[in-house]
Amino acid sequence: MPRAIVYTDTITSKENPMPKKFTLTLLFLFLAVPQLAITLSAQTVTLSTLLDEMIDRDALTRFPEPAYVCVQASSYDRASKSPDEPGWFANNDTAQFIREETNAGRKEWVLMDAEGPGAIVRWWITAPHYRTTVRIYLDGSDTPAIEANIGDLIGGDYLAGAPLSAEKARGRNLYLPIPYAKHCKVTVDNMQAQGNLYYQINYRTYAKGANVQSFTLANFNSLKEKVDNVQKELLRKNVQYDVDRPRSSSRTVIRTGGTPHPLPDFAPVVRSQNGAVRTSIWIKVDAEGEELAQALRSTVISIKFDDKETVWCPLGDGSVCQLGAEILSGNGRKQVESPKNQWRRMIKSV
Repeated sequence: MPRAIVYTDTITSKENPMPKKFTLTLLFLFLAVPQLAITLSAQTVTLSTLLDEMIDRDALTRFPEPAYVCVQASSYDRASKSPDEPGWFANNDTAQFIREETNAGRKEWVLMDAEGPGAIVRWWITAPHYRTTVRIYLDGSDTPAIEANIGDLIGGDYLAGAPLSAEKARGRNLYLPIPYAKHCKVTVDNMQAQGNLYYQINYRTYAKGANVQSFTLANFNSLKEKVDNVQKELLRKNVQYDVDRPRSSSRTVIRTGGTPHPLPDFAPVVRSQNGAVRTSIWIKVDAEGEELAQALRSTVISIKFDDKETVWCPLGDGSVCQLGAEILSGNGRKQVESPKNQWRRMIKSV
């Protein structure tokens, strides 16, 4: 029978005190999970509010309002359709699109086509060169709200600079939010000259009825000072851990039994006037083969801050480490995770 071993570590912090109470619960699921109720908020989502959210660390401990789901459009190989069909492991993940169409006499390839309300929050692309123009059409307009060389927009300085727009590890990234009220379509042209293009576009889809103000260049230009301030704040290392103060750790072993298993409240052992920060949670699932795969899917992490649940996620989906990725060991040294240690999962809070 699988079991879970949980390790936690706490260190005091000069800024951003931890909530008074932090509870982590492991749920071993054997029944279908009911859908979460969605509550709409009267707050209007705008470029300005999304920028504020990027530097609001307190927001990490609360469910967002209005609620949304995260979706991704990508260049994944369209031959990969189902585990029961041939081609499930197809890996030609470049220059794959939703469709081709003609706009204003141009042949364009559609990367993303999503109903609103929503917001693009992340781009990643890579290619040998960037010879295509990307166009972002919002709310059914035939005129793109943004039109630029794809390498200038994503990873370049067309709208923003680092860290919102930067090239890292041969990939180009853009984190400038692009909200839309009704609809968003993203296209590229000149694919004959471009050739390869790997891409991921991550976007939010808000619940129907949520108030979202669509992106415009005029509004963006009026917020350039805020964009600059957000970039500076993201680059500022303003959370300073007090390394002279002791850490506190805990270790708990839980066996499966078909019912939720709440761990002891992780109120920090070391508490100061400035509070404390949960720096890491390590979870080891002691299982192998199909039992491991099932355990990673049916073991759910539930985290509450001050008795309000803000995290609910299957253990396998909540992992931020992948095979071969560098992870931090218990003594703070970097190591490479090997396939035989694939059960190790680390959740870091900053």
